[in-house]
Amino acid sequence: MGFKNCTNDIVAAIKYIADELSRENTAAAIKKQSLGVGAQNNSNECFAEILTSIYSARQNTLVEGIGPGPILRDGRSDQELL
Repeated sequence: MGFKNCTNDIVAAIKYIADELSRENTAAAIKKQSLGVGAQNNSNECFAEILTSIYSARQNTLVEGIGPGPILRDGRSDQELL
């Protein structure tokens, strides 16, 4: 699989989220969908910072080899797919 597809997915996600946050009628919905009820009360900047923290923690875990990563719906960890 490699990192190229992962990078493309991340870029696509960032573009999608940025587009949703740029429109008043969808900003609250993307925050709520991503982080749950109450998240829509955060500023766009705070929301982006939260997503960055989650992403950074996840990347550090994978790079350092700590833990198996999230468990997928079929019961495998994402590490098993690499």
